[in-house]
Amino acid sequence: PGCCWKPPSPSWLWLVVVVLLHHHHHQYQWSSKCCCCCTALSFSNRPSHPPQQRLRRCMQEGLLVQLSSASDDDDVVTNQDPSNSTTTQTRTTTTTTTTNSSSIWVLGTVHIGSESARDVQALLQHVPPKSVVLEMAPSRWQRLKRQHHHHQKDQSSITTPFQPPPPPPLSLARAIALFPGLVDRGWQVASAKGWFVAARLVWPSLLRTAWMTMEMGKENYKKNNGNDKTNKVSTLQRQDEFVAAAEWVLVQQQKQQLTNLHPYDETNQTISGTTPAAAAAATLIPADWELDDLLGSICQEFESLWELVFLTTRLGLAQLVGLEPRDPLARRRGETLVQWSQRRRRLETARASRQYQQSTLPQLARVLVDQRDESFVRAVVSAIKASGNKDNINNSNNNICVIVGLVHLDGVVRGLQEELDKA
Repeated sequence: PGCCWKPPSPSWLWLVVVVLLHHHHHQYQWSSKCCCCCTALSFSNRPSHPPQQRLRRCMQEGLLVQLSSASDDDDVVTNQDPSNSTTTQTRTTTTTTTTNSSSIWVLGTVHIGSESARDVQALLQHVPPKSVVLEMAPSRWQRLKRQHHHHQKDQSSITTPFQPPPPPPLSLARAIALFPGLVDRGWQVASAKGWFVAARLVWPSLLRTAWMTMEMGKENYKKNNGNDKTNKVSTLQRQDEFVAAAEWVLVQQQKQQLTNLHPYDETNQTISGTTPAAAAAATLIPADWELDDLLGSICQEFESLWELVFLTTRLGLAQLVGLEPRDPLARRRGETLVQWSQRRRRLETARASRQYQQSTLPQLARVLVDQRDESFVRAVVSAIKASGNKDNINNSNNNICVIVGLVHLDGVVRGLQEELDKA
């Protein structure tokens, strides 16, 4: 750079970056299964496991916990969380997958790849739940229901399983284009603090997701068009585990509707996949927060804007120069997407990340982890009381499946066990 060089105008530079990224995005043949949210990986060379075998493996790895009412046949298992000094005793089954009529199944998932989506499908197929408590915002659940309602407008398609169209992949250009609306929403929620939280915490997560989606597209493009035709490289595709659970509930509701329309139809069992007497639609409870509530709760944890800016900036700079370690969930240098997804599926990684968040930024950890854990527990307790005895939650006679992120597993299990002990 010489002294006569003059940088271009910021507005022109912004336009050039967006155009180049948009052009770069369309050079690759993106998979239609890629999702705009943080998602999980599917491995083309990995055989699919039967539901019972997959659930047994999830229990052995600590990803699935079964809570049930006190009975003589239950075994008390001590579950020690290294991030907490207390020891929680839960009545759970760790090696068998019995479908107790009063069981609460808590499944921890990872938001990358497709393995968690397969775990969800196996759980819902093997355990017929009365209620499904999901880490999903109510607005997102309403969008899926509207898509389903639009699908059912055609009477000829009422017997066709509901398959919502896959969302477009989140490219870097699209993530950049979302920035103005995102920060404007943050400003409306909590003025300057909300603007900073949206720009500093929420928007970078979208950029990371877009970058991961771009890497997935590159690897699929190289595999489909490269010289290596041996099919030895695992393709990276995303299937959202929460959308998979919502689709299952919508399909069950559609089967119930078909049973009500044709209660004496001999072909009803073939069409709906179940007999009219056995058909029972599950209820989905979206228990996660909306974006506005999340932004507002984060801003309330900080007394002033300068405290928020100082703490987050100090942590970012310390991590940049190597003075502070990074989040254990973060991707390591030289780590492939497959290796990253496998490491994130370990329970000890999620526990280390929870402990890291509580030690570095406890204000954020209280909102993103602790308070959301309490929200999930309240939703489960409400579902138990609605399906069983309103005065004693231990008298519920229905299965309830709880599907949350793996970092929330310990907190949700601990909170549910406390509620069961109180009852």
